[in-house]
Amino acid sequence: MLCPNHYYFLSYSSRRKELEFEHERVSPKMNIPLFIVTGCSGSGKTTISQELGKRMHDFTVFDMDLIVNHDDYQTACNNWIRIAYQLAKYGRKTILFGNVPSPYNIQICDRIRYFSNIKYLHLHCSLEARMQRLLARGGPWNKQNIYHYHQFAERLLVQARESKPPTPVIDTSKFSVVDSVKMISSWAKSNE
Repeated sequence: MLCPNHYYFLSYSSRRKELEFEHERVSPKMNIPLFIVTGCSGSGKTTISQELGKRMHDFTVFDMDLIVNHDDYQTACNNWIRIAYQLAKYGRKTILFGNVPSPYNIQICDRIRYFSNIKYLHLHCSLEARMQRLLARGGPWNKQNIYHYHQFAERLLVQARESKPPTPVIDTSKFSVVDSVKMISSWAKSNE
């Protein structure tokens, strides 16, 4: 038998879901774009996002890997889109750094439809830079799987360049972190 507090909680939870659905039906698309910086492991996403977050005070910058639990990337992705949506409601612009579209598929996130515009930038690096960066991390990375992974990264690079319109690409093996941050900052500001 449920106590009165449980009845209250259940009715509150039910009403909250109704209000949430009502909100989703009437929410218009926002004029604030969502910025996504993609790139395979070793391309510099984490390092650059940390530096960009320190320097770009008019944007909120997140590394999407921060809230992944038990390799559940899609739940983390959905949560990041919800956070970006909430920030956009208050006029804040968000830059998310993550492996989009895989393992993060933003297209199936429940709040993505409220963004009128999604801007992408792709980070890439040479095989030598990726090898050095990933071997320094340790863990599952070895020369053979880094080489195969880099071939996948090369295919993503081609897709970025051939997309319509082409996705801007920064080769982080040719530019310093500071220069990469300046280029991303310029790209984001020019697409506000």
